Amino acid sequence: MATIPKAHIPVFSLYGEAGRGATPGFVHVEPISMRAQLHDWTIGSHRHSHLAQALLIENGGGQVALDEFTAPFAAPWLIWIPAGTVHSLLFDPFSEGSVVTMSVDFLAGTLTGSPNEARLRAVADRVLHGPLPDFDDIGIDFRQLAATIEMETTGGLACSESAVAAALKLMLIGLMRMTALTGGPDTHASARSAIFRRFKRLVDRTFREQRPITRLAREIGISTDRLHAICHEAAGMSPRALLHERLILEAKRDLRYTALSIADIAFDLGFRDQGYFSRFFAKRVGLSPAAYRRAHAAHESGRAAPP
Repeated sequence: MATIPKAHIPVFSLYGEAGRGATPGFVHVEPISMRAQLHDWTIGSHRHSHLAQALLIENGGGQVALDEFTAPFAAPWLIWIPAGTVHSLLFDPFSEGSVVTMSVDFLAGTLTGSPNEARLRAVADRVLHGPLPDFDDIGIDFRQLAATIEMETTGGLACSESAVAAALKLMLIGLMRMTALTGGPDTHASARSAIFRRFKRLVDRTFREQRPITRLAREIGISTDRLHAICHEAAGMSPRALLHERLILEAKRDLRYTALSIADIAFDLGFRDQGYFSRFFAKRVGLSPAAYRRAHAAHESGRAAPP
């Protein structure tokens, strides 16, 4: 999965369809082969700014890259991709399954007021990737949910929006149970408080400006001390460390997936001095930006494609 020779990582509505936004309330289901076959079974590195996706692979397999995580997969398999995650997929020819795509506003609306809202939102914010669990293990059939969503979004049935919302909520519950089944972390409501989520969203929108933590706290409407306490409870990190983590993530994405110069990346991320950016990056990653780019270029060029 090679570096993209473009100024920035492509942002699509659906893959190959340019656009940074998403129609409010958008939900869509399509077969994997419908889009993958058009692109020779290779979905290049990109992200969706306001869309989350669930891929249910029922036949075939391939290789997936999710930000820095890369791994093979084989049916039956499930991949959950939150909005904003850089991802690419290399499918074995004639792989099949379903891609369920939903706007984040619709997904959030399905959870509002739910008794388990905080836990389900936490699951929705995480990349998940693993064998598709059986109904006997989690009490939820992902394949049937995808079929239901497809029927409700295309069949013109009464109360279809409510039916889709219910199916998406069941899908998130299934993801949470899948996480528990595989021994992954199940974040408690207290660790994902509404204030912490607001802070994370604010950081995602403004990290390139590198606003002072005092200002971020003020914009959320709490004291700096309170923000520190909430961030340590939710993530075990200070607000500044979380901001720096977000900057490093975006820097890695740009170094790995674009041809932007290091100077341009530094400027785009709010650094006035390339040298300072290089020291900032090396201190946290253990490699200079140039060395990181070279290492991943060598890794990408030497990676064997799945059979």
